[in-house]
Amino acid sequence: MKYSLFALSLLACCAAVSHAADLGNVAFIGDSITHGVQNGSYRFDFWKILADNGTDHRFVGVNSGNYNFSGSLTYKGQTFNNVHSAGSSWRTYQTSGDYMNNGHKNGMGPNTLPAGGYINNWLGISDSRTYDKVPGGTLSQGQYLNGSGAVTNYTGKTMTGNDTPDTFFIMLGTNDMYSDGLLKNGYETTFNSLKNIVEAGRQANPNANFVILSMPSIASKAGTETGNVVTPEYNSYVQSRLGELQDASGNSNVSYADINKGITTSTGYLHTGMCLADKVHPNEQGNLIIAGNLAKAMGLTQRTAGLERKEAGQLASQVNLTTKTPVITTTKPDGSISSAVFTANNPAAYSVSASGTGLVFAKANAAAASSISSMWQAGTQFTVSLSLKMAAKGDLNNYFTVWLGNGVANDGFLKVYEDRIEWGYTGSTVLYVADMTTDFSNLTISYLDGSSGAAAGYYVWLGDQLIGEAKTTGGVSGKTNRLLLGAFTSGQACYGEMAFVSFDTLHAYAPIPEPATAVLGLAGCFVFCLRRRRVA
Repeated sequence: MKYSLFALSLLACCAAVSHAADLGNVAFIGDSITHGVQNGSYRFDFWKILADNGTDHRFVGVNSGNYNFSGSLTYKGQTFNNVHSAGSSWRTYQTSGDYMNNGHKNGMGPNTLPAGGYINNWLGISDSRTYDKVPGGTLSQGQYLNGSGAVTNYTGKTMTGNDTPDTFFIMLGTNDMYSDGLLKNGYETTFNSLKNIVEAGRQANPNANFVILSMPSIASKAGTETGNVVTPEYNSYVQSRLGELQDASGNSNVSYADINKGITTSTGYLHTGMCLADKVHPNEQGNLIIAGNLAKAMGLTQRTAGLERKEAGQLASQVNLTTKTPVITTTKPDGSISSAVFTANNPAAYSVSASGTGLVFAKANAAAASSISSMWQAGTQFTVSLSLKMAAKGDLNNYFTVWLGNGVANDGFLKVYEDRIEWGYTGSTVLYVADMTTDFSNLTISYLDGSSGAAAGYYVWLGDQLIGEAKTTGGVSGKTNRLLLGAFTSGQACYGEMAFVSFDTLHAYAPIPEPATAVLGLAGCFVFCLRRRRVA
């Protein structure tokens, strides 16, 4: 958990570069997942990342708002500019103007697009609508005319002049593959339409950057061959041909972002805890993870929730895990040092690790809960950091508990399973889906009182990625003033190893970027900074 001086210097350099990164005019192009259904979409969460890092940007688009959602989209006193170029049922070929006349469905036709337009119309390349180009055959021209069927040029909104995009985010393909039933037959045609979208963007701005987001997994196809085969196969197909989208001059970059990490099960489906009841569109939690994945792929540092970043080894209270009754050494605000110990609960069910620097929990459904706890008397804001690896028991009910609170706010309750992380004792919600048994994972939980500008509640980071935002209750006792680590109940299986613990009972902090993320961030941010200078 303690990083070298070089690593810390690199982190500081990366943070400075990330803050200076300039995305210019940003255009999101996609279907209803990008538009957002019953929530602000992943675009809202991504905007909060940009706000936390001071990344210069300006959203542009030909559409706005979300479906079936009219809630407030604000953060730290700022209002989200909810514009985009996305809509329900939009296909890649519709968006590119490559309307298909080969027996496949055309969906709703171009009338579902703003004023019947497509990418060339939006970017001011052409004002001619694509129905003028549709050959005769299975599709009649009348399908592409508005109202009385009069032929008129495109007069809708555009992204031209001062609104010309500098950065394009493109997430398309779900409706091509599944709604139209193209499936494995649609890889090449969908990619070619994607290529046409990129070429149109580059024609409008030769120095534009493009980020191709992976086609998201969906849960509605669970139990079918298409649900966990077509999505990863198509994503791999796009990655294998990404070089064809690059600009030979080197002035325009195309990168790829895998947004499925943390929301997809080991069998390849979107976890039902990450989506709405339709099992297609992400819920607010799914959008939070998608946005973090996008930022990580771009090399942007993650959310801070308006908090100062602090390395876990620098928190005020450091815990020595060399004994079953770990010693807490606290550096007080006046510089003095105090010591305390955790209370050992059923210590027979855990042991000091082979390395001598951690605790190994190996408890089946014993008569007594096995944990360590401290009546820590936390203040209005506080932070806990720990490093944990679950044992691979193949037990879906095996989980490690972090129970905490300050006696004023509702308590918090984090559960780390072998295959996921959840929040809440009863009626818990999934925060992240991952194999938690392969390596140690660093977790940070901070309680905010709202003074940073972010909403009050518990915030959870996995590594440096925010996976839980403004959680208000854990659903145990209502209010507690303690920290408990391990098994919470006597009937709980808890197999895992805790290698590090530290906390601060007076302050809420965000974690610093981890070294691997920092290196990626340094490279990624330099790319965007340099390319934006070329545009300027």
